[in-house]
Amino acid sequence: MKLIHKGTEPASLREYRSDPFATYDGYAAKDDLRAALAEEQGAICCYCMSRISPGADGMKIEHWAAQSTVEGEGLALAYSNMLGACKGGEGNRREEQHCDTHKGSDGLTINPTHPSCEQGIKYSRAGEIASLDPRINRDLCETLNLNTSRLRNNRKAVLDALIEGISRKSGGPDTWTRALLRKEVARWQSRSDGKHHPFCQVALYQLERWIRARADRHQP
Repeated sequence: MKLIHKGTEPASLREYRSDPFATYDGYAAKDDLRAALAEEQGAICCYCMSRISPGADGMKIEHWAAQSTVEGEGLALAYSNMLGACKGGEGNRREEQHCDTHKGSDGLTINPTHPSCEQGIKYSRAGEIASLDPRINRDLCETLNLNTSRLRNNRKAVLDALIEGISRKSGGPDTWTRALLRKEVARWQSRSDGKHHPFCQVALYQLERWIRARADRHQP
């Protein structure tokens, strides 16, 4: 999960919300909303970080506090409560669904727009996501179901490609310097044509671990 910095809401949403009888279902310009959410998130899902695209077939508009809840009902048209999510395996078996599709109206502790959302999340070499905080771990593994086989394989593929790419530049891990790893951090933090790398936080987590390990051993 990657921290999302909320930007400016679409003018069409702001104008529509001024109608005292406005409802989310009645808001017709949802393409404006999808475009704004995809742009501010760098075209990755708010939960699993897979690629999304700004169209009804390429993403979902997620309400962090579900509209069916007491809290979410009052936030149905609040841009701060809206996120861009992937389709999450819509139409597949329940165990293969993830993100908003699996979450439904269940509540979450973790919020991708909160500055602390990246803290305490770990990614294993096999591509599993977890947290030592039992509430967050339940969010990740049960409510959002982020350890489906497809997502695990995608995260593992990112780590495999990361290791292979650095090795081509600088040989084996013993030769990797903190300077080299920091360059990789900058690359994975950046956007290309406005888009983040899918599953970018997986690579950043591993890179930071390698940097800390070299600092502990007083390596350059």
